[in-house]
Order: sequence, then C-alpha cells, then structure tokens
Amino acid sequence: MNNYSKAIEYYQRSAAAYKKVNSPYLSWALNNLANSYEKIGKRTEAIQLYKQSLEMKLKEEDYYGAVFSINNIGLIEMKDKNYDAALKNFKNALAINRSKKLESETFANSYRNISTVYLDMKFFKFALPYIDSILPIALEIKNSSLLEDYYKLKSEYFEGIGNFKDACTYKNIYIQLRDSVLTYDINKQVADADARYKNEKKQKEIELLQRDNQISQLELSEQNSRLQKQTIFIFSIVIVTALLIISAFLLINRNRIKQKANEKLAATNIEIQLQKDIVEHKQKEIIDSINYSKRLQQSLLPTEKYIEKTLNRLNKKNNS
Repeated sequence: MNNYSKAIEYYQRSAAAYKKVNSPYLSWALNNLANSYEKIGKRTEAIQLYKQSLEMKLKEEDYYGAVFSINNIGLIEMKDKNYDAALKNFKNALAINRSKKLESETFANSYRNISTVYLDMKFFKFALPYIDSILPIALEIKNSSLLEDYYKLKSEYFEGIGNFKDACTYKNIYIQLRDSVLTYDINKQVADADARYKNEKKQKEIELLQRDNQISQLELSEQNSRLQKQTIFIFSIVIVTALLIISAFLLINRNRIKQKANEKLAATNIEIQLQKDIVEHKQKEIIDSINYSKRLQQSLLPTEKYIEKTLNRLNKKNNS
C-alpha cells in the first residue's frame, strides 16, 4: 500500500520483539526496516540497518541472507553513483556465493549487479563477461526475469560500444520477453477475475438450490426418514457381506501362504538332510582313507621286536 511510515512502525515493533527473545529473525526484521527507510529516501539510515542485519547474518552463518543484505547496500551505493563502493559490495557478495556455493540465482543476481555498475561507468569490456554469465543460469533455472535482464543488459552493452544492429536485435528480444510476461500476467488477472465471477455465480446458484432443498426437506421429512432407515439397513447388509467376503478372502489367502511356507520349509528340510548325508558320507570316506593309510603304513614299517632283535644281533657281531 506504499504506507511506509506504518510499515516502519510494525517492523520496529517486530524487531523489538525478536530482540527480546533473542530470535535469529531479528536480522530479517532489520533488513525489512532498512528497505522501508530506503523507500522514503532515508538511505543513510537504511545502510546502517542493512549493515546491522549483515553482521547478525554472518554471525548466524546465514550466508544467503548476508548476500541479500550486501546486495541491498550495493544497490543504494549505485543509486548514489558511488560506483566503487557499489562494486566492492557486489563483488563481496559474489565471493560469498562462490565460497559457500549458494544457489544459482544468487550468482546471477551478483553478475547482473556488477555488469550494471560497469555499464553505468562505461567500462563495457569489464561488463561483458558478467552479462554473459547470466544467460546459462537463467536458462538452467528457467527464470524469465533473469532472461529479460540478460537481453536488456546485452542490448545496453552493444549500444555502448556502438554496435547498434546487435543492440536492436537484443532490445527486440527483451521487449518480446517483457511483453509476453506482461501478457501472461494480464491473462492471468483476467482468468482469475473470470474464475471469481463464475465462483460467485455458482455460489448463488448453490444458495438457491439449498433454499429449495430446505423447502423440499420440510415437505418430505417423513418420507426421507423412512428412506434413510431403509438405506441404513441396506448399507449395513452390504457392509456385513463385504466384511464376510473380505474375511473369507483373507482366511483363504492366509492358508495359501501358510501352505506355501510349509512346502518351502519341507523342501528346505530335505535339502538340509541331503547336505547332512553328503557331509556324513564325505566324513566316512575321509576316516576310511585315514584308517587304510594307517594300516598300510603299519604293514610297511618293521615292528619294535624286529628292530630290537636286529640291534641285538648287530651288537653281538660288533663285540665278537
């Protein structure tokens, strides 16, 4: 409503309330308060409040909000033709975007702000790379407003370097985009108005029908009462029947699942028994093989008596 004095009053009250409970929303209340001061031309007060808001946002690590406040300060400096200060703020915002990897749109806003300052300063060569950085972001996030800004800034760039042909080309595209958005907004407003009219008309028709229904209900209350009882009775039968069918289906399905589970369990038991038999058979083969090897070894090795007898014979032979 452009009633900024009233807006300032409420923002001050909200800021006081947030400060009382130590709420992080205090930084945004100060930001909104600064915006209202800016609207009434009190730019010094606005910058002070933006800086207070910025300090809080950095302390709270609200980097998106910090970039928002920095850009607001830069915009005021740009309006006052303080281009160096404006560029410093916009580039600080871009640095935070890059270090904290914020949303693509915040990058595009920084590119737009920096290129606008360079165009105002007639530094067209420095403006161009920032302008060209806007387009891929606008296309990626499908932001028609950013796309308009790109074509507008590109037109201003070509006009600044004296390439009026390309300037006209980009200006025409910008106008078409702007008009298409404007047409969309107008069509939307017309559609909304038409929808409200149809809704109001339908509401009146409903009210008339409701009035007629009330009269009919008073005249046919007894008949409706009987019909209602019959409906309840039929509905009850339908519900009971449906519940019985559902219960039967669940019971059959449960038995089927149980049967499949039993079959699966039986098959598993058979498989386990088979594996057990295989293991026992392998174990028996191993034991038999060990026993056979033992017997074979025993048959090949001489007995202790034979060894003792042979040693005695050798001893006697040596002694003699």
